[in-house]
Amino acid sequence: MRQIDGGGPPVELLKSPELYGVVSPSPDGRWIAHAAYQGGTLQVFVRSFPDIKGRWQVSHDGGSVPRWSADGRTLFFGQDNDIFEVSVQREPEVAFGEPRRLFRRRPVRGLPPGALPFDVSRDGQRFLVLSGEGEVSSDTSAFVVLNWSPDAEMRR
Repeated sequence: MRQIDGGGPPVELLKSPELYGVVSPSPDGRWIAHAAYQGGTLQVFVRSFPDIKGRWQVSHDGGSVPRWSADGRTLFFGQDNDIFEVSVQREPEVAFGEPRRLFRRRPVRGLPPGALPFDVSRDGQRFLVLSGEGEVSSDTSAFVVLNWSPDAEMRR
């Protein structure tokens, strides 16, 4: 992972053996969450940013693809086919609650490493989840409709 601030060359913050997949910055920019192998198991960690001091392990039994809530008070992550949440205390010192399983999704085979199988809404109450049976292929399509409302059908 490299920091690019526009005022000079990129600065390497973490070397690739330390990372797996996506790095997720917190909404306030003070923390990064990432997955890394610990004892042969992929786990979720949080580090301060941009100084990269400290390393807090957030998951216990494995985890990957961390995503922050919009207010930075919750960190979500995947573990196998489950989605978990962990509460985040930022003051007076950073601390993390126990992981709590929210729900299980159907697996999607064939996702590339680091692909995000889920995302969370700004209010932290809704999830967009890749779920299904079968393989992901290059000719799989997704359609996103912006500004759609259920009332649109009635107005025709």
